[in-house]
Amino acid sequence: MKGSAQIALEIHPPFPIYIFIDKDPDRAKELETLRCKYPQREIQIVPGHANTWLTDWCATTDWHKCRAVVFLDPYGMQVDWAVVEAVVNTQAIDAWILFPLGVAVNRLLTRSSEPPPAWAKALTRILGTEAWRGAFYSRTTEQTLFGTDEITTKEPDFQKI
Repeated sequence: MKGSAQIALEIHPPFPIYIFIDKDPDRAKELETLRCKYPQREIQIVPGHANTWLTDWCATTDWHKCRAVVFLDPYGMQVDWAVVEAVVNTQAIDAWILFPLGVAVNRLLTRSSEPPPAWAKALTRILGTEAWRGAFYSRTTEQTLFGTDEITTKEPDFQKI
């Protein structure tokens, strides 16, 4: 199967420059093979974390003179909301984000209680707000033999997420 980088390189008309970012050295080597396969394309390969690189790039580029298309294809929940905000703030970048709805977000939303702290932190980082707690969970009070218990229940389906 073709990966997103190869699909981008096959678009016609081509973009003037392609910048591929990957912190995994093995994946960066695979990108190098694409550079050899498409010598007519200007391709930069950046070894590093896309969150850091993209945030810096957004902050240091003169967006009055430039336009860009950013295609984020994470392997999971690696894209920080701060990157989305940085892209939006340029007012010059069109962005496509493959959002890990089922394989990541939905799996972290536990059914009978809010997720553990580390999972909750990851959800807040990718969604950019703590509001998911109220949007995705309902709380009810039930009377039991031992008093009242507060019950937390996951509410959303894929559509609501």
